[in-house]
Amino acid sequence: MKSGLFKHLLALALVYGALGCGGRRMVKLDGANVSGKGGVASMRVGWIKDKGKKFDFELTIESQSNESIIVMLPDVHCYRGKTRGVVRHTFFNTGERTIDLLPGEQKTFNALCHLGSESSGPFKISIERIYLNSANDGMTRGKQLGGRLEWSISDAEGK
Repeated sequence: MKSGLFKHLLALALVYGALGCGGRRMVKLDGANVSGKGGVASMRVGWIKDKGKKFDFELTIESQSNESIIVMLPDVHCYRGKTRGVVRHTFFNTGERTIDLLPGEQKTFNALCHLGSESSGPFKISIERIYLNSANDGMTRGKQLGGRLEWSISDAEGK
């Protein structure tokens, strides 16, 4: 009886595992894919997993400023070719909406780019605006320090 139950649970685990993979490949990227604005911030993408109408990615943002900075999640944009998507956190869209960084600090998180339709072309992630956080409270936006921090990789490299 226990053996039959174990086999049934194992079979279910294998089926759910196969479905969870989505049949698409995750591509790990080397550390040379860094984009930055001198003295403000840099970002890199650790991996991408193409899922057709969306893609998952790991994003690392590092402060290069001598002061605290803030990146607002709505200012992080994603593209596949000419199609712009919406960036969300991968775990039920829970996570920081205000990404606050102390001088020299880096934060890494997994995100989802929801494109809405099948797209092709280069993968691109951009940060439109980076703000000073003079109050050091992790919430209050100060003056805009920089923007249009952009990272991209060709379609062939991302597959």
